[in-house]
Amino acid sequence: MRATLTTPLALDVLTLFAEMAWLERRPELGALCRAVRDAGRLSVEVVDSVLPGLTDAGRDNLASWCRMLGLVDGGHALTALGHEVAETDDAPVPEQGVYDLVVTAHPLVGRRILEAQRTAAGRGPRFEDIGPLNQSPDQGVVFRSVLDPTQRFVLRDLPTNHGQPGRLVNGLNASCAITWTLDFDAGTDSWRMHGALPQGRSMATIRHEAESAELDLARLLEVWAEGPLEAHGTWADGVLGVAAADLTDDERTSFRRALTLERVEIDGLGAWSDVQLEDVPIGPETDDDALAWGTALLLARLHAEPRPRTRPQLGELLESIVLDSPLADWPAQVPSHAACLDAVDAMDPTRRTWWSLAAPVDLAPAPVPPTALDALGVR
Repeated sequence: MRATLTTPLALDVLTLFAEMAWLERRPELGALCRAVRDAGRLSVEVVDSVLPGLTDAGRDNLASWCRMLGLVDGGHALTALGHEVAETDDAPVPEQGVYDLVVTAHPLVGRRILEAQRTAAGRGPRFEDIGPLNQSPDQGVVFRSVLDPTQRFVLRDLPTNHGQPGRLVNGLNASCAITWTLDFDAGTDSWRMHGALPQGRSMATIRHEAESAELDLARLLEVWAEGPLEAHGTWADGVLGVAAADLTDDERTSFRRALTLERVEIDGLGAWSDVQLEDVPIGPETDDDALAWGTALLLARLHAEPRPRTRPQLGELLESIVLDSPLADWPAQVPSHAACLDAVDAMDPTRRTWWSLAAPVDLAPAPVPPTALDALGVR
């Protein structure tokens, strides 16, 4: 079973003054961060193990540089950014300037910069065009460009003389949406952003590498079973119980259904509308639904493969049909001889199926007892 969740993202395309850092290859800082990670904190011994021969002033400058870059905190412990450098050998190189940023905020995505581009110096906006930045993207977090996935950058600071960073809203259009796929059978989830963003004076297609929220899908399904799935049937033991009268021909044979959940909530990751569920396993909701479902499958098989069958043979056929299906643990019975004849007569204008059932009874060597023509339970 799979669920597909989609939602548009609200975007701001902003021009603002900021302190940014693009990640560049710095293997010596990667080695230092790994040593700090192993030791627990930055110390003289750690520095000497990676960069021997530094003077006391050199060690102090290196420690200050690591703190300035955000690789270690005030207690000389490795930060989340420092762990990133330890894993990749890519370290941030700070700079200040004016940048075009495409930013968004969503519970799944976070307060994220989707794209950052340096802006050439110019005459600048008029004062009245500059407004307050109401919601800042996360600082100190490594973001990856969705237009050029090789580019990674960090928003370090939004310097200001007035306590409130300013921004200019860019006039270019931008569009972005999330598609999030939950594979309940595999126990995995994967989401991507797609759309188009400004790149210079033109638009470029988003190239977002898939990410995972690492959901506990088994637990999520339990929550949905007690909420949005209730409008579609009764969920039990991994199967949605439904009414036999509502089945399509494909659903009846595949024991699968596609449906739409009007609204779902995922703890901490937002509310989603019109969630598409595919390959939902279905079975009967009641004993009566199971009997009707089994009968419909039996009659369809008789119509597809018309040949003489005795009443006991009909029982064996029904048993083989429901075996290893969601009907296996439910009651099943062959309808009475008269009911079978009426049903197949309505299905087959040629009456070929009707004769395949009537002949074994009418032409039997000995009269068939009336009780043998009643409904035949197979379990």
